[in-house]
Amino acid sequence: MRRLTLRQSTLLLWVYIAAAVAFFFTLGIAILDEELPYQFYADSVTYEKMAAGEFDAQLEGESLVSVGANYLGPVLLLRAVNGSRVAILVLNILVFVVGFKLLARFVPLDRRLLFLVLGLNPMTFASLLSINKEIIAYATVCLLVGFMGTRRLRWLLPALVLSIFSRWQLTAFVIAVALAFSFLNPLRRYPLATLALATLALTVIYPQLGGVLDLVSENAASGAPIGNQSGIYQQMVAIQDSYGYILVVIPKTLQAMFGIIGRLSNFGDPDDFYNMVFVALHSVALAAVFIALLVTGRFRLRDPLVFGSLLFCVLFSLSPVYAPRYYYPVYVLWACALSRRLPKAELSARARPVSAPSSTVTQ
Repeated sequence: MRRLTLRQSTLLLWVYIAAAVAFFFTLGIAILDEELPYQFYADSVTYEKMAAGEFDAQLEGESLVSVGANYLGPVLLLRAVNGSRVAILVLNILVFVVGFKLLARFVPLDRRLLFLVLGLNPMTFASLLSINKEIIAYATVCLLVGFMGTRRLRWLLPALVLSIFSRWQLTAFVIAVALAFSFLNPLRRYPLATLALATLALTVIYPQLGGVLDLVSENAASGAPIGNQSGIYQQMVAIQDSYGYILVVIPKTLQAMFGIIGRLSNFGDPDDFYNMVFVALHSVALAAVFIALLVTGRFRLRDPLVFGSLLFCVLFSLSPVYAPRYYYPVYVLWACALSRRLPKAELSARARPVSAPSSTVTQ
């Protein structure tokens, strides 16, 4: 594939952004005003109402951030711009563009391929249009890739701060990455062992948390069982409650990321439009990139991007909440791994076994 010039890649980005802006002003505002029976968002309107003071009872003190829910980032951003949807649109676009440039800076990649992979996921498009947590998670991952490539706190610390405005699991992930890549981890050169140890630790710790995760469990019980009508997901949650997480982590992760694909017969259902269009296509895109990584031989634990994505899965799959969109950061990491340009030495060595995994993103 011919390498894009800076001008060409920039043009592609702005065409994509122009499409998002056009959608926002033609349909997006009406959808956010609930004048149309379709959704491109999960909780945007809820955040807007909370920021406007309609749910004051939920905004007392620490309730903005809890194990069961986190409204801090979206609510603070909305209040900072006086609830302006246009300002949020502009901010989301800036985050996307800057994040893209950071990824291209820290990973030697084909920018055209990265853009195509990111752009084909409808979750990327939706994240530009309104207040949401996915764009915050995207920014966090971009900064974290910078840390993996440089080991510098100047990238880790802002990633840690941003993660707090998204989900507590994302904060745990940032901390886990910092520990996994540090000298404090004696197994840092053995990614499979690191993942196994992390899974074993969570297997033992999770049942001990008891009532701490009650709010998460309540949200899981009250949430729509998209992609999970068979009840298998709840059965796996019951197993992990009895010190069995290490037994179900792989099938639970696969179910969480790809289970909704089994319901594509309901694609476009207006009563569940966001889940059965945006989330379903997100899972399809995630599956396509996963297969592409396997086919091209790029799904290798010694690639920190792949290792980081699996560490993310180990942490997030612990949640009893069935939410495929939570795995959007995995998609970003896999998109980078698929787009990364491999050095000639590595290309020639791909067929040979490697004794020690690399611990850096760049070669």
